[in-house]
Amino acid sequence: MRGRKISCPRGQAVRPSTDRARQALFNILTSNFIEEWQGVRAVDLFAGTGALGLEAISRGAKACTFVEQDRKVVKVLEKNLLLAQATGSVASLVRADVYDFLQQKHIASRVGQVDLVLADPPYGKGHLIKLLGVLSRSGDFLSSRALMVFEGEKGIKMPEKYSGFKLLKSRNYGHSSLFFFRKE
Repeated sequence: MRGRKISCPRGQAVRPSTDRARQALFNILTSNFIEEWQGVRAVDLFAGTGALGLEAISRGAKACTFVEQDRKVVKVLEKNLLLAQATGSVASLVRADVYDFLQQKHIASRVGQVDLVLADPPYGKGHLIKLLGVLSRSGDFLSSRALMVFEGEKGIKMPEKYSGFKLLKSRNYGHSSLFFFRKE
């Protein structure tokens, strides 16, 4: 969302990615993995403010599904989507637990097959490995060359390979680490 301020809920419900980490994430995606953003279908898991998915849309992604459970955070996310004029077929919002969402039958027919998974879950709760496991069982939800980008706390160790996914790159930014996985 270049140049636009997004709203963030008060309190500890959300810890948005820092501007530096988000910019680095998208620079890495664009220079290493995604030549053309047009046609990319993304999902922003643990969406919070929606900053990651909105950035994908601002770069030309065809569509992004935002998944967030917290009712108060969803209200702020809805405002951010309206502010960014990201509505209709470009942006869809699902109020649900991420794991319940990913384990739904026929999820691909509901939201489309996804090329890019963006996830910045709460730190220190073991979400990154759990996400890899659940995503590996999500059937045809992920395209054949899907890319997953996870943000986690600095110092966390991720395996080189896990459940059909390969770690391609990792980087540290401030108190955060970025992990880039591809479906094998």
